[in-house]
Amino acid sequence: MKKLLTILSLLVIVSMILIACGGSAPATEAPAAKEEAPAAPAEAPAAKEEVAAPAAEAPLFVAINKSADQQYFIDLQNSFIETATGLGAQAKKFDAKLDPGLGVSLVNDAISAGAKGIAITVPDQTIGPAIMKAATDAGVVLIATDDGIVDENGNPVPFVGFDGKDMGKKVGEAAAKLLTDSGWLADSAKKVGVLSVEVQTLSVCNDRTDNEKAAIIAAGVPENQVFAVPYTGEALSAQDAAGPIITANPDITNWVVFGCNDEGVLGTLNALATAGANPDDIIGVGLGAYEACKFWAADQPSGFKAGLFISGLDVGKTAATVLYDAVVKGTEPPASTFAPTTIVDPTNFTSVMDPVSLGNCGAEPAAAPAAASGETPLFVAINKSADQQYFIDLQNSFIDTATGLGAEAKKFDAKLDPNLGVSLVNDAISAGAKGIAITVPDQTIGPAISQAAKDAGVVLIATDDGIVDENGNPVPFVGFDGKDMGKKVGEAAATLLTDSGWLADSAKKVGVLSVEVQTLSVCNDRTDNEKAAIIAAGVPEDQVFAVPYTGEALSAQDAAGPIITANPDITNWVVFGCNDEGVLGTLNALATAGANPDDIIGVGLGAYEACKFWAADQPSGFKAGLFISGLDVGKTAATVLYEAVVKGTEPPASTFAPTTIVDPTNFTSVMDSVSLGNCGAEPAAAPAAASGETPLFVAINKSADQQYFIDLQNSFIDTATGLGAEAKKFDAKLDPNLGVSLVNDAISAGAKGIAITVPDQTIGPAISQAAKDAGVVLIATDDGIVDENGNPVPFVGFDGKDMGKKVGEAAATLLTDSGWLADSAKKVGVLSVEVQTLSVCNDRTDNEKAAIIAAGVPENQVFPVPYTGEALSAQDAAGPVITANPDITNWVVFGCNDEGVLGTLNALATAGANPDDIIGVGLGAYEACKFWAADQPSGFKAGLFISGLDVGKTAATVLYDAVVKGTEPPASTFAPTTIVDPTNYESVMDSISLGNCSQ
Repeated sequence: MKKLLTILSLLVIVSMILIACGGSAPATEAPAAKEEAPAAPAEAPAAKEEVAAPAAEAPLFVAINKSADQQYFIDLQNSFIETATGLGAQAKKFDAKLDPGLGVSLVNDAISAGAKGIAITVPDQTIGPAIMKAATDAGVVLIATDDGIVDENGNPVPFVGFDGKDMGKKVGEAAAKLLTDSGWLADSAKKVGVLSVEVQTLSVCNDRTDNEKAAIIAAGVPENQVFAVPYTGEALSAQDAAGPIITANPDITNWVVFGCNDEGVLGTLNALATAGANPDDIIGVGLGAYEACKFWAADQPSGFKAGLFISGLDVGKTAATVLYDAVVKGTEPPASTFAPTTIVDPTNFTSVMDPVSLGNCGAEPAAAPAAASGETPLFVAINKSADQQYFIDLQNSFIDTATGLGAEAKKFDAKLDPNLGVSLVNDAISAGAKGIAITVPDQTIGPAISQAAKDAGVVLIATDDGIVDENGNPVPFVGFDGKDMGKKVGEAAATLLTDSGWLADSAKKVGVLSVEVQTLSVCNDRTDNEKAAIIAAGVPEDQVFAVPYTGEALSAQDAAGPIITANPDITNWVVFGCNDEGVLGTLNALATAGANPDDIIGVGLGAYEACKFWAADQPSGFKAGLFISGLDVGKTAATVLYEAVVKGTEPPASTFAPTTIVDPTNFTSVMDSVSLGNCGAEPAAAPAAASGETPLFVAINKSADQQYFIDLQNSFIDTATGLGAEAKKFDAKLDPNLGVSLVNDAISAGAKGIAITVPDQTIGPAISQAAKDAGVVLIATDDGIVDENGNPVPFVGFDGKDMGKKVGEAAATLLTDSGWLADSAKKVGVLSVEVQTLSVCNDRTDNEKAAIIAAGVPENQVFPVPYTGEALSAQDAAGPVITANPDITNWVVFGCNDEGVLGTLNALATAGANPDDIIGVGLGAYEACKFWAADQPSGFKAGLFISGLDVGKTAATVLYDAVVKGTEPPASTFAPTTIVDPTNYESVMDSISLGNCSQ
C-alpha cells in the first residue's frame, strides 16, 4: 500500500509540472507552488469558489480544471464558457488547484447548485470513481477532459481531449520527413543521433515518444543512435538530462530532437546550444508548439523546425458541445472525442494557430476571412444528391447548427451534375456567402471551385468526398474515414459469411457484388477495403464482381441485373458497396432474379435504407449496415465554417465523424432518434420492465468469497440496478447440489434472468431445463454448460483457450529469457495446477502446457497438480509433488486461476524454494498484484489480468436486453485479457482491481 501511495504521490507531483494526459500546453511561467505535492483530500483549501445556482431554465454547465492558471487551461475554460453560453446555457469555471480533495468538493458543489453537466480535468485520476458515482446518482452528465478517468465499475468515463499515440505518430513522421529531406542520412560526412525526451513514468507520454521513435527508426536511423533523455516534464530537467548524453557522443554531427512536450524539446535544444551545436544541424519537433512558435515569431534561429499544435480552445469548445448535446438533445456522449492536432512550422504557424495561442507566441494571426462588422454571415451547403436521406439529414443539421450560431444558411442540390455543382458555388459566392460546404457531384471540379472560392476570399470545405485545390493540395475535409468504413463493412460481411457456413458447403457457390462509384476515390477507399476483407475470408477473387453505378439505387439495380443473370451458378450472394443505395438497388435486382433473402448477406453503408426493412420486420438481404449520420457531418461542417469565418480559426485538414456496425438486433439502441424516425422505428425503450414490473436478476457463483467473484457479483448488482432491475447474488460454495437448489430458489422467487458460474458443469442440463420450463433466461458465466439437448447455454466470460495460450506463452518467454534451460546446473520442473473436472479449466491448462513444452521443457517434467479451484487445495496438492522431485532446482507454475498459482507458490515456499528460482504466471492477476503492490519478493513474475467487473457488467446487460428488450443472448460474449507484470500492472488494471491489490 505504501508503495502505491508513493507512486500516486509522484504521479500527482508530475502532473503539476506536466499537463500529461491531454497533451495540454503548460503556461510559460510555471506556478510557484509546483515544487510541492498537493494537499491531502481532507485538507482542501477553505477558500474555494462557490458555484451559484442557475437562474431561469437555461441548463448550467461547469468546467473544473486541475490547474486553471496555466495558459492551456485558461484557453480551455474560456472556450468552454463561450461555447456553452453561445448555445444558450449558463456556464461557470473553477480551479481544483491540483488538489484531489478540492476536485471532489467542486463536483459535489456543482451538483448541489443544479449543474446538468460537468467537464473536469481531474487533479488526480484516482478520484474518478467517486465523482462519477456522485454525478450518476444525481443524474448529472460528467465527462473527463484531457486526463482519462474510470467510473466505480472500472469503465472509462466519456473523454474529450487528444489521442496520445496519434500525436506521437504525427511528431515522429514530421521529424522523419524533415530528416529525409535534409539528406543527412545519405551524407557519409554526417552521423545522426536522436534525443527522445521522455517522462518514462507516464503512459500518456510513452504513447507519444514510443510512436515518435518508431517513425524515426522506420526512416532509417539505427536504433542504437536513438538516445532516451528521461526528464520530469520541465525544460530545465530535460536540459540537465540531455547534457551528459550529448557530451558522451562527440561523434554525432547532427541531432534530431522530440519528446513528450515542447518543454522537453526546448530544454534539450538549450543543452545542445551549450555544447556548441549549430541550429542548422538540429531538427527539433515540438509537441504543443507554444515554445517553438516564440522563436519563429521573433525570427530567431532555433533548432525548432516544426511542432504539433494543440489548443485548449478546441477541447473547451468540444466539451461544452458534448455536454449540450447530452443534456439538451439526449445524445449519449461518445466514448472518446479527440480534438484536432496539426503540424506547424515557421511558414504556416500564423495561419494555423488561433489568435490566443499566437498572442502567447508574440505573433499576429495571418489575415483570415471575417464577416463585416455587424453583418450576419451566409453559409451554404451544396450536396450532390440532396434527395437521399443521408444528405437530407446533413443539410438540415447544417442549417440548424449555422442558424443556431447566429449565421444565415441555405442549402442546394447539385443533382449529380458537375456543371451544376460549379454553377452553385459561383452563385453562392455572388450571393455573398462567406463559407461553403460541398459534397461534389464529381471530384474533378475540386480545383475550379477551390480557385473560385479562394479568389473571392470565401472559406470552402469538402464534405464526404475529398477534393484538391488548383495546386493539388487537399481542401479541408469533414466526413468519414473511407478506408476505415470499408474495413468495418468488409469485416462485418466476412464474419456473417464465415458464420453462415456457405463457404464450407459444397452445394453452395458464393458470389460477391461490390457496388462501386469508380470515379470517386472516397468510394474506392470503401469498396477496396470491403473486397480485401471478403477475399481474406476465403472468397476467390474471380467470384467478386464489380457493379459500377452512379451512387443511386436505380443505377445499382440496372448495373447489377446483367451480372446476376450472367452467373446462374451462384447460389448465394454477398453484397456491399459505397452506400446503402448501392446495396438496396442490388438487392432489388437479386429479388427480381428470384433470389431468396436467406441466401443473401447484404451489408449497407449508412444503414438508413437497411433499417427500414428491420423496422418493418420485413425479410431482406440487408443483414447489417455501417451506421453513419449526416447529422454529425452537417453539424460539424457548419461549426468549422463558423470558426473560420467569425473567429479566424483555420479549418482542420480532416475532421472525421464516428461510425458503428448495426443489425436488426441493435439498430434501435445505436441510431439517433432522427435517423430512427426516418427508418420508421422508435428508439430502444428506456430501462423499464414490461407492465411496470421491475425484473429480478440473480447472480450465482461457485465460490463467491474469491476476489474475482466478489468483483463479478458487485458489478452485476451495480449494472442491473443501474438499468432499473432488482438484483441479488448467492454463493454455491463449490457444492453442485446447492447450485441446483439456488437456481430453483431464484425461479421460485420470480427471477426473470439468472447468471451462474456453476460449481460443477454436470448440473448444466438440469438447471437449463428448470429455467426453460419456468420461462427464465439462463446464461453461464465463466464456465460453459450445455442444456438437456447437449446445446451450449449462452455464455459470458473469457476465451479459455486464448487465455491459456497467453499465460503459456508468457511463461515460456520468461523461461527462455531466464537462461535456465541452457544451464546444465539447473533442472526445470513445471507445476500445472488443474481443475480437471472443468472443461473451461482444461482449455486453459492444456494450452499453457502446450506452450511451455514447445519452449523446450520435456513433457515428463510437467507435473499436474489437481485441485478444486481454491488456494489451500492447490497448496495441499502441490506439496507431495514438490517433495517427490528433489532434483528440480527451478520451477515454473501456472494454472486455472490465481488461487491455484498462489497455493502452489505457498507450497514451494514451505519447501524452502527461493522466489528467484520460480516463474509463476497467474491467471487473474488479482493475487499476483498484491505482492507487487507491497514490493514483496514472490514467485509471481506475471499474470493474465481478467476482471470480474467486465463479466458481471456484461452478464447483467445481456440478461436485461433479453428480458426487457427481447434480444436473444449471443452464443458467446468474451471479455478482454492482458498480460501484466510488476512493471505495467498499475497502468493496465482498473482502479477497483488496483484497490484490491493493496488490501
